[in-house]
Amino acid sequence: MANAIKVRKNEIEKTITDEEIFTSEKFKSRMQNIVNSILYKQFRQPKVSFEHDPKSSCTAYTDGTKTHINTANGVIQYYTKRESRILTIIGILSHECAHILYLQFKEENAIMNSLKQNGELFGEIMPEDKIEEKYIKEIEEALNNENYRPIFCNIYHQLSNIFSDVHDERKITDDYHGLVEQALIYSTESLRGQSESVETLTEAIKNKQADELSVMFSLILQQARFGSVVIENESKLKSNELLDNIINIAPEIEKGTTTDDLNEKFSAINKCLLVLWKYIREMLNDNQQNGQNGNQSNDSDNSQSNQQQSTQNVMNSLNQGVKNAVGNASAIPQNRTNAPQKKGDNKSAGKVMSAEEAENIVKNIAKSIVSEQANEKAKREAENTLKSDDLQIINSADMTSSHKGIPYSVERDLEVDNSDRIEYQKQMKELGPISKKLQNKMKFILDDMKQGCKLTRRQFGRKIESRDTFRIDSKFFSNTKLPQDLPDMAIMVLIDESGSMSGSRIEAARKAAYLLYDFASGLNIPICICGHSNNYEVNFQQYTSFENISNNDKYRLNHIKSKNASNRDGMAIIFADELLVKRPEEVKLMFIISDGQPNADNYGGNSAKEDIRSIVSKYKKKGIQTFAAAIGDDRERIREIYGSGYLDITDLSQLPKTLVNMVKKRLI
Repeated sequence: MANAIKVRKNEIEKTITDEEIFTSEKFKSRMQNIVNSILYKQFRQPKVSFEHDPKSSCTAYTDGTKTHINTANGVIQYYTKRESRILTIIGILSHECAHILYLQFKEENAIMNSLKQNGELFGEIMPEDKIEEKYIKEIEEALNNENYRPIFCNIYHQLSNIFSDVHDERKITDDYHGLVEQALIYSTESLRGQSESVETLTEAIKNKQADELSVMFSLILQQARFGSVVIENESKLKSNELLDNIINIAPEIEKGTTTDDLNEKFSAINKCLLVLWKYIREMLNDNQQNGQNGNQSNDSDNSQSNQQQSTQNVMNSLNQGVKNAVGNASAIPQNRTNAPQKKGDNKSAGKVMSAEEAENIVKNIAKSIVSEQANEKAKREAENTLKSDDLQIINSADMTSSHKGIPYSVERDLEVDNSDRIEYQKQMKELGPISKKLQNKMKFILDDMKQGCKLTRRQFGRKIESRDTFRIDSKFFSNTKLPQDLPDMAIMVLIDESGSMSGSRIEAARKAAYLLYDFASGLNIPICICGHSNNYEVNFQQYTSFENISNNDKYRLNHIKSKNASNRDGMAIIFADELLVKRPEEVKLMFIISDGQPNADNYGGNSAKEDIRSIVSKYKKKGIQTFAAAIGDDRERIREIYGSGYLDITDLSQLPKTLVNMVKKRLI
């Protein structure tokens, strides 16, 4: 089975998709560790979450408590290599961390609110000539009109965001270098690769597919975000007014993206506003003129309506400029395979991790996740195959007359969560030492069988021991026990989960299951633990399997619960015995944990007890030794049904001695 799972795992590894990786808990955990390492000085680190939705326009966001990324967005899907996509994800996470570390959120929010409510610009707005003096006066006049303020709020918002992006990424790169720096190169290059070039934007103006305002805004945003505008062929590019504006304003943009001083930052934004104003006023005037021509009445209502429509047209143009400047992150453009190269001055020479080194790191991350996911899938397939095989065995079982035609279901409990793991660890603090004691006692018996020994103080034997002839009980004989091969062993545990088992009974049963599972696993003995109840049909629930495919088996034992149902013990015992009898091991032990009260429709009382006794007797002839576990006052009912083969599990600390003695009688 193990080899088959390994072969299947290798096959599945080739089919694991990016979506499966990026939305896995392990990937989220690895990314969370990166965020925590960056923000370790913060009082609280945001929780990382991922989705993979190609239809969503969401790229990423953070609200201080959560950082969310849509891994199907165009920024990540720009690359075809998985490693490049993971680095881009790390770049986006690093970008969001940078804002948490360095963004002056409260101060900038106050600046934005002042502009929106009072029409006040922040920082200096210094004219260089009379034209700019005129523009400043026009801007001040426009700011006094609430209909036009959304234009300035939009420009402030977009430019402030871009300036902060560049500023904060530079700061985090200076502080962290390594993987963070290289990852930011990937995410930035993806944005740049999706941005419209100067040539494309200029051609759009000629073809009247774009206006000068949207193109001018795009170029300013590109200059700020990438340190240059996007050019396809610089040698063939002809100079024009828009490019001249960028050349003139580039030093101010550089200053605005590098300074820690908000006054200097917004002074640079104001300089960009002055450049944009020429194109804004032209669009406003054109729209106003068109509005007046379309409506000869010039009352105040129409004037306000025209202003609002003009503002909306300008806003649409600015928004198109944003889209063209930094790419359409919700789209999936032509993919790129080559790793990006860092451009410009390298202020941290000798500290920068190479693209190859970064990709090797994330390649190992992806490899471990793929291996784990493929292993889980292969094991789940094997689990389902086992379930199918077990169901076939159960379906072919020869039922006694009491159970013929009774409906039933067979289920295999597969899912576990962290609470199951925590409960297991809690239980094993108490049960672990008992299990170890039980294992040691059993090992002693098995070793004794393997090595052989001299048995003394026997009432019958081949030799008289002179030193024991004084004994009045006549136990002065001895026998020599020859060494023998150890028999293989398999264990089945069947637990009654009916309503009458509620409270202390089911708690004791669950603890016994934990103990027996740990004991058997410690000695490499195959063990299967099942539960049963009856509610319109017999429900046979498998918690662990003989094959022990998954390490999660022991955690599933926490799911053993008392249900609001009855119990048809005989039918469940047949199911369990059929699974056990098919095992190849020489010694087959069945442990039944019950309150000794079989009760279902037309099934109970003495007839049900007799049914159970006959089933136990039938399978004893097939090599199955049955033990029934009693809890407290249930002892007499259990003894009545199962005779001498019963155990009291009220005090589990006494189980090792009792159980070992009973098993010893069966083995020797």
